[in-house]
Order: sequence, then structure tokens, then C-alpha cells
Amino acid sequence: MFPFPHSTTITVFLTVTLRYDPENEYHRAIKKNIEEGDGLPDMCGPNEVVNALDEAGFEILEHRDVALDEDVASKGGSRWYEYLRPSWNIFSQRFQVRIDLCID
Repeated sequence: MFPFPHSTTITVFLTVTLRYDPENEYHRAIKKNIEEGDGLPDMCGPNEVVNALDEAGFEILEHRDVALDEDVASKGGSRWYEYLRPSWNIFSQRFQVRIDLCID
């Protein structure tokens, strides 16, 4: 990913939250399971990601922890983790077998 002049990039990073406690065994187990399940390297915190992007030349316009967006569901939206749940959806084509239709 490279910064391009006069362009905007939206990026989503899976990080630990500021609530993550590295001394808490339960937190460490959840983090390890996410990393292994998603094939991720060691997940870092949001501040480390912001600093790395800044050092790479990106101007950070906004960043937030979507896990803290509690009012999203009350406004008709989906919580951040809903997109990670296994499901079949014809519109998003997630977890879907490809079907080719030939119409003559």
C-alpha cells in the first residue's frame, strides 16, 4: 500500500483494542485464536498502526475502534463482528459456491 498524492484510502485493520490486557490469560487466548484462525501475524494495537501509517507518509484523517460503536445496532446498522460470522448471503456472496448460469 502506497500513499498517492491527492487520494483517499479507506483501510480496515484487525487490531487489539485499548482494552486488551496482555497480562490477562483469557485476552491472550482470544488474541491467539483470532491470529491463528485468520492467518494473521502478531496483532498490535491501534496506536501502533496509526504511527506506522503516519511514518509511511499517510495523513490520518480519522481512526476509531468500531467495537466501541455501541449505538450502531440501535440505529439499524450491524455491529462490527456481524460481517465475520459465517453466513450465506446472495448479495454479498460470502461463503458461497460459485454458480455459472448460461442463458441462450
